[in-house]
Amino acid sequence: MDSVRLLLRICWPMVFYGLLIDAASLLFRNLGGLACTFIGAVAAIPFLWKAYGGEKNREQRLSLRDGLMCVFGGIAACVLVNTLIRVSGIAGIFTGFSQVSEQFYRPPLWLQVCAMGVGIPLAEELVFRGLVFGTVRKNRSFGQAAVMSALLFGIYHGNVLQGAYGFFMGILLAWVMERRRTISAPVLMHMSANMTSVVMTLAWSMR
Repeated sequence: MDSVRLLLRICWPMVFYGLLIDAASLLFRNLGGLACTFIGAVAAIPFLWKAYGGEKNREQRLSLRDGLMCVFGGIAACVLVNTLIRVSGIAGIFTGFSQVSEQFYRPPLWLQVCAMGVGIPLAEELVFRGLVFGTVRKNRSFGQAAVMSALLFGIYHGNVLQGAYGFFMGILLAWVMERRRTISAPVLMHMSANMTSVVMTLAWSMR
């Protein structure tokens, strides 16, 4: 029975977040995938934050030094993985990545910044590190919690390349969450990684 309860507590944030994005896609289908995902994320954030309960989870204050380390860590991780993907040429093998890339990097730059740089990473961190990782961590070891949350994070992205990227990034984000004891740390890292991806994609398109 405890395992069933744990599974339900892990799954509901992802289902809830996904349903809001689907609802936004139905209501605002003409706006495009990125805009609908952003709308769903913004709508979900207040509910996810309340469910997470930062103060109840004894959030620690993130120092300026640690915050900068999270930002630079996110940049470094994004550059490394994206460079490996581009150099290897495997992006052409898995078409799912190309389709998602087209959907997320074609909209106006301001929307990419607002969505991928702010709204989406905040919502996803509340789901996967705040609620999923946090829930499992209370009942299991760090390794189990990190792998489970990272695996779900990878699967959530829906294609092989982003799934692999999401898994390894999820392990790093969980480690940062464990070390700093505040959701702010993985949020900053996730935001900086996404913004780096936006900048890199823009730079590659201008070549």
